[in-house]
Amino acid sequence: MKTESKNEEKTEAKTEVKTEAKTEAKTEVKAEAKTEAKAEAKTEVKAEVKAEVKATPKKAAKKKTAAKDGADDLKKIEGIGPKIAGLLTDAGIATFEALSKADPDKIREILAEAGSRYKMHDPTTWPEQAGMANTGDWDKLKVWQDELKGGK
Repeated sequence: MKTESKNEEKTEAKTEVKTEAKTEAKTEVKAEAKTEAKAEAKTEVKAEVKAEVKATPKKAAKKKTAAKDGADDLKKIEGIGPKIAGLLTDAGIATFEALSKADPDKIREILAEAGSRYKMHDPTTWPEQAGMANTGDWDKLKVWQDELKGGK
């Protein structure tokens, strides 16, 4: 009798293990199928997006230099280095157009708030230089910058 009981228990245990294994296998197969479906969908979407991009007419190249985030390279203005360009950008003056419309006194305030090391900079000509850069008049800007010393 004990042997039959043990055999029944073993059979039940085997059945239980098989059932668990089937459930795990089904779950794994479903997960793999889902992963494959996602990969296929991504591939299809990428192909569609690439086709759309190719079909979209390209805009004419701008004469002014623009960074990827829409900001212009303010360091092209005589007297503006990387740190001052960062200060101006943080203050909302990130493009040649914005700088060309900025009041030199407002720029001085921005520089003064940044600390005494920036007070020596004279932004008087920066808006005018930025105006030339904004319109793409690089030759005229270069000639004028050659006459300037540190943006003064």
